[in-house]
Amino acid sequence: MRKLFKFFGMVIFALGLFFLYFLLGHLLWPWKFFNPLAFFFVIYIMGWEKSWFIWFALLLYFFLELYALSPFGFVLLPGMLSVILTYLVYLYILTNRSWSSATLLTAWYILINRLGFILLVGLADFSFLRKPAVWAAFGQELFWEIFITAFFSAAVIFILILKTNRFASKKIKFTYD
Repeated sequence: MRKLFKFFGMVIFALGLFFLYFLLGHLLWPWKFFNPLAFFFVIYIMGWEKSWFIWFALLLYFFLELYALSPFGFVLLPGMLSVILTYLVYLYILTNRSWSSATLLTAWYILINRLGFILLVGLADFSFLRKPAVWAAFGQELFWEIFITAFFSAAVIFILILKTNRFASKKIKFTYD
């Protein structure tokens, strides 16, 4: 029964993040580029170091995939790839809990996610690769999304390091569950 409640809680939280993702996309300038998925996954990776969140990411990106106008897999594949690669980079390369690690992990997550999506769109539509206006807009939006989301991730991690024991600046534990 406890696992069932935990599962339904995970589904409700995934739906909440799903709606927050689309709500922030309709707000004005600074909040429009904030990526709550990258923010949540980086904070969770750095704080809890549990691998079950990959299943949570699969559920969340599946909800996003159902809503997207792109062909099936164009949101799910880069999203899952960015979550898994961010987790592995945290485990084996950036092995400390610091605001600089949060900044780099957030930038890495967003970069992998957006470039994976652009690669899939470019493979599906070769004429997309020949439009310089699209690339200029993509570069500007990518810069602002990385800058704003990484700033908030670093600020929250910095505050959590100062206020909680869970985020104390220490090396990560290699626990596989």
